[in-house]
Amino acid sequence: MSPDTVVITGWAAWRRAFLWALVAVVGTRLLLSSWVLLIGLLLPTPDLAAQYAYVEYPLQGTGLVAPWEQQDAIWYEKIAALGYAPQTGTARFSPLLPLVIRLLSLLTLGNMAAAGLLAGTLAALVAFTLLYRLVETDTAALTAGRTLGYLALFPTAFFLYAAFTESLFLALVLGAFWTIRSGRWLPAAGLVALAGLTKIQGAFLGLPLAVEYLYLCGWRPTLRHWGRGRPPFAQRHLLPVAALAVAGALTTEAFFVYLTNIVRDPLGYLQGQTVLSEQHVSWPWATLAAAVGKFVSEQGFTINKFDLIVTLLFSALTIAALRVRLSYGLYAATILAAVWGHTNNSFPLMSATRFVLVAFPCFLVLAQWAGRLPRLVHLLIITFWISLMLVWVMVFVHGHWVA
Repeated sequence: MSPDTVVITGWAAWRRAFLWALVAVVGTRLLLSSWVLLIGLLLPTPDLAAQYAYVEYPLQGTGLVAPWEQQDAIWYEKIAALGYAPQTGTARFSPLLPLVIRLLSLLTLGNMAAAGLLAGTLAALVAFTLLYRLVETDTAALTAGRTLGYLALFPTAFFLYAAFTESLFLALVLGAFWTIRSGRWLPAAGLVALAGLTKIQGAFLGLPLAVEYLYLCGWRPTLRHWGRGRPPFAQRHLLPVAALAVAGALTTEAFFVYLTNIVRDPLGYLQGQTVLSEQHVSWPWATLAAAVGKFVSEQGFTINKFDLIVTLLFSALTIAALRVRLSYGLYAATILAAVWGHTNNSFPLMSATRFVLVAFPCFLVLAQWAGRLPRLVHLLIITFWISLMLVWVMVFVHGHWVA
């Protein structure tokens, strides 16, 4: 089968992908729940209500739900329950996940914490199914399984199963890639538009999708195509390319217009990033210098050291992804650009290990690399992934910063 086309052949083509995704989600959820239960039995339970009192939203989590109601998850729950309000810090969070949580709260009897966990878990199931199917189409079932495993068990993958935007965003991204590769540019543009309402990076998603569409039309980025004095694609392709390119940017801009004219908080997003998140824009080399400084000065294996290692690894994987498929590499580059383009005094590469969860081409490249090595290497990667995940989960559920 040509790598430039995707043929949908019904449930038979999706059954294995869905089962792999279901095993990954259910298995990881059981592992994390068991681990969190053990942590609660062996270690003191932190006072999360006092720690997150500044959010000004009462925590609703109980039992195994409670440890996951932290950091951004509480903000999304607050927005889902109360909506946006000026000068409250809510403006720095995109609206689609809160909307999904609000809808799913009908199933959880109004409990936003449980609805948030349900939203993340269901989105992860959809994302994993799409990821397996997309990779399997281009490579083989073994590579697809390894790609899914590397993502599902990545040390910070527990964010995919909680009330954070990564799993929802990834599901929309993979859905957009799948639909555009099957020639359906209009639903792809719709998914890009939804991604623009999920994470700020969604504003740039349309660019690699437009490149993917051009590939579908037979365009290749070579001098031969440009030296013949005619455009690389027909005029009928202008509308799809334009729609894909701007869909995410338009919905992101629409959200900012809403914040300005309805919420009356035009600077809320920037203030939230600079004040609450303590982040500021920086050049990549300045971010690298700050990260290296933390790496050298801190004792032990800290989150800052992990951030730097992961960022360098995924930057290399992004470059390699450009050779696998241009649109994949460009998409991964938009994710890594967000990591390199800002910094924080305490955490120079703040949230890097969470952001890279949506850079699925990097996990594909890693799976392809591991496929050329002895199976022992693959097993060592999985073992290291799971071990470190358990460490970061323990840190996270005790209210400390991870990503």
